[in-house]
Amino acid sequence: MLNRRFLREKTLQTLYAFYQSGADDAQTLEKNMVFGTHKLYELYIRLASLIVELNDFAKHRIEEGKQKHIPTEAEKNPNLRFAQNRLIEQIRTNPVFILKSNDYKISWKQDEELIRKLYQIMLKS
Repeated sequence: MLNRRFLREKTLQTLYAFYQSGADDAQTLEKNMVFGTHKLYELYIRLASLIVELNDFAKHRIEEGKQKHIPTEAEKNPNLRFAQNRLIEQIRTNPVFILKSNDYKISWKQDEELIRKLYQIMLKS
């Protein structure tokens, strides 16, 4: 969700840009503030979808590890805390999240390398 801090920052950024441009139209200011807020909400949905995509990647990697001919002990008994996270499942099945993801046409399929790198970083931490 959008918290007050993000909204305050976006408001100050928009006001600063408005006064720097020397414009006198309050409608333009309001339009820019609403646009900035919508873009902030879109970023929130993108980040939530990134977490869901990382979860899918983790599940896929766990299944690949179990399918190996000679799996290691870690692959036989993987840590499933992230893969079975209830919060991520609630985000994934949330109708508003699904609707907004479709509206914004959010897809991480073309960024598989980024997902893999983020997953590796997450595993190290």
